[in-house]
Amino acid sequence: MKILDRHVAREVLGPFTVAVLTFVVLVIGHLLFQVITTVVERGVPLWAVARFVGYQVPFALGLALPVSVLLASALAVHRLARDNELTPMRAAGVSVARVLWPTWLLGLGVAGLSFLVAEYVEPKADRRAEGIVADMPLSRPTLALRPGKFTTATEDVCFLPGTVDDQTGTVRDLKAFWVEPGGTVTLVEAERARIRRSKCIVERVRTYRLDERGNLTTGPAYRGTIDLPGTLATFTGEQRTQRNMSVGELLRRIRQASGPNPETTRSLRLELHSRLGLAFACLAFALLGGPVALAFRDGKSIGGVLAVVLFGFVYYVGMLWARMLGESAVLPPVAAAWLPNLVTMAVGVVLVWRRS
Repeated sequence: MKILDRHVAREVLGPFTVAVLTFVVLVIGHLLFQVITTVVERGVPLWAVARFVGYQVPFALGLALPVSVLLASALAVHRLARDNELTPMRAAGVSVARVLWPTWLLGLGVAGLSFLVAEYVEPKADRRAEGIVADMPLSRPTLALRPGKFTTATEDVCFLPGTVDDQTGTVRDLKAFWVEPGGTVTLVEAERARIRRSKCIVERVRTYRLDERGNLTTGPAYRGTIDLPGTLATFTGEQRTQRNMSVGELLRRIRQASGPNPETTRSLRLELHSRLGLAFACLAFALLGGPVALAFRDGKSIGGVLAVVLFGFVYYVGMLWARMLGESAVLPPVAAAWLPNLVTMAVGVVLVWRRS
């Protein structure tokens, strides 16, 4: 590696490391902000929250790597231009593309790292994080209930709690709905209920039953029990979703579900290409960051760095918008996943060509 390459690489690696740590902390902080109410008011154990946050680090890292490459490339070029180091380089006949070459190599390497994290680390971590969330109702079942909101307790039973006391496992003003095998719809209103794993013990109950012929019967009772045998099966184990599948698993699912109608595998193909596209965004951002910084007073203005941050925001909004179009079948999955990267690379190439 030549002296020029080592010098530019050092200028990029410092900001890149700081940016990665900063964005990971911001994403994790956002996740904590979303669950802080549950942690404080519902008494979730601190160790469970710490484990959940730890398993979210790979997900945060996957989001942080591309934008960190973008910001580091712009900051490195801005520092070289501000200290008048680019001027002698250009005077010696070194092209802009040659100066930016180390940043592109960094983008390629980080793209490979991002793919490895998304393929081998993030799926396992995501499954374990979901397992933590799913296992909480086993030790404290009322955590699954939200006062004033419908909650699916099993495939058949739906709860609407009034107030919830997590410490005692007591629910006040509970309404429970389910459909019996014969088609009869049952509504239970209970002044008080206690949830104990696979059973809900209701007290001071009034029952309403509407059969398939439209006949309504009512009846009071002092105490009753609602069996929740499906709760354990619903909440235990690590849940496997498209998000926490590896690329190999997605490919196998696509082959298994392939048929005459390609729409049956649209969501799987969109997830596959989105996974690859997010990793490739590291290289696309590396191609863009330096040229955008140079477009503002030859890199000496901080406006170039601010423009890069703005473009990163626009990129992620465009990525979400393209994914929505892919989910709604307006765009093919390949186009929805790769279009933001292609636009980013095209802008970067044009800017480099104009500076050459």
